[in-house]
Amino acid sequence: MASYSGLRKDKRPLNDNLKNGAHHIKETKRQKLWKVVTASVLKFVKSSTLTSSMEEDIAVLSQSESEVNKRP
Repeated sequence: MASYSGLRKDKRPLNDNLKNGAHHIKETKRQKLWKVVTASVLKFVKSSTLTSSMEEDIAVLSQSESEVNKRP
């Protein structure tokens, strides 16, 4: 039975959202948007909340962490 009815074997229409991997394209756009939003939020939080004393504490902590990593 090779009749064309406009439906696939699983009865989905030919022009649905999954045609040609459209759901995959939407997912990548969503992922890109998520990356942009999280980057901008992190940038804002970092710029608005870090004071000079906090930056000094972070520098001391990162320095002590590198010293701990050097120890055998």
